[in-house]
Amino acid sequence: RNEMMMTRLFLLALAAVGAERECVVSSLCELCRPEELKLPYCAKTHRRVQLSCRTGGDRSIDFEPCEATPQDEAFGVLRFEGLMLTVGAFSAYVVSRRKLRYSTLYERRARAATAQDGTASSCL
Repeated sequence: RNEMMMTRLFLLALAAVGAERECVVSSLCELCRPEELKLPYCAKTHRRVQLSCRTGGDRSIDFEPCEATPQDEAFGVLRFEGLMLTVGAFSAYVVSRRKLRYSTLYERRARAATAQDGTASSCL
């Protein structure tokens, strides 16, 4: 995904400055520093990617906005896993409550007998 995003940014950079200028993405997407937040490339997404550009014999470093840093993607995965854990725990709770509520009279009596005797019933 990062490679696709970097290629797209490279092509956008070439289209924006013309064909005589060659730019190569030289860093991953990263958060902007606080002093950069008002600059055009950081104002929209608060993230930037560094471009190394060459015009004829001159070299320069430019920045372009980008969408997501690797840390953002890792946090998204953790957030998804937390959500799935919550849904799984809630589902297990609901299933156990329904199992108790809709158990047959035979199962209720066997459970009550097991609780009184303290022994396991082999009839379940």
